Amino acid sequence: MTLSARPKEASERVDGAEWKPRERGVLCFVVKAGKILLIEKKRGLGAGKVNGPGGRIEAGETDEQAAVRETQEEVGITPTGVEWAG
Repeated sequence: MTLSARPKEASERVDGAEWKPRERGVLCFVVKAGKILLIEKKRGLGAGKVNGPGGRIEAGETDEQAAVRETQEEVGITPTGVEWAG
């Protein structure tokens, strides 16, 4: 029996020092009373996965504006006190 090599993970196939994103995006993790609001992505990048609301940053938008807009669109609430986390 011949065993093939384990497929490389995405992080092993991409040179992080040279990689440049094609588009910028945001995620918003809404935290209230020690609980984090998570959603199941229905389409696009991460479809079928659980994450915070988020999406692309539109032309002329700041990161914070995009995070608030995406959260409003996806879950119908307006987050306040948005903080940058990375």
